[in-house]
Amino acid sequence: HLRDIKDSQKDIYNFLESFCFFIKTAIEREKEKTKLKNLSYVNSFTNAQNRNHFNENIEQNRNKEPRSLGVIYLDLNGLKEIGHIAGDTLIITASYALQEIFLDNSYRVGGDEFVVIGQDVSELLFFDQYAKLLKRMKELEISVATGCVWKETCSNLSETLQEAIKRCMKIKSDIIL
Repeated sequence: HLRDIKDSQKDIYNFLESFCFFIKTAIEREKEKTKLKNLSYVNSFTNAQNRNHFNENIEQNRNKEPRSLGVIYLDLNGLKEIGHIAGDTLIITASYALQEIFLDNSYRVGGDEFVVIGQDVSELLFFDQYAKLLKRMKELEISVATGCVWKETCSNLSETLQEAIKRCMKIKSDIIL
C-alpha cells in the first residue's frame, strides 16, 4: 500500500513537472510573439512607431464612425546640408520630442518625415500640443516644415493626411523659394 502511494506521488510529480514545462514554454512563446510584434511596429533607430504601425492604424480606422481628428505631417529641413551623423542626431532628437509631446500618437514614416495622429482629441488640446511641438523644435534648433489639420468630424483619415502633407509641402516650397 505504501508503495502505491509513492508511485502515485511520483506520477503526480511527473505530471506537474510536465505541466509546468508546457506552461513555461507557452509563456515564453507569447513573450517572443510580443517582442516580434513590437519589433515590426517600432523604428529601431528612433524608437518611434514605424510606417508598418502607421499603415495598420490607417487600415483599422478606414471604416470607423466620424470623430474628431488632428493630423500633423512634419518634415525636417536641411539634413543634407549638415551631414550624415549630425542628420541622424537631428532625426533622433526630433523623434524624442514628438514622443515626449504626443506619446504613442507619432510615427516615423520616412527618413526625415513624421506623422502625428490625434484621434478623439479636442481642437484646443490638439493645437496646444502642436504649439508645444513647434516651440520645442525651435528650442532644439531643428528646422521643420509642418502641415497641420484638425477636423471636428472625420471619416477619412487618408484624405486628412493628404491635406496635411499638401500643407507641409506648400510651406517647404515657400522655404526653398
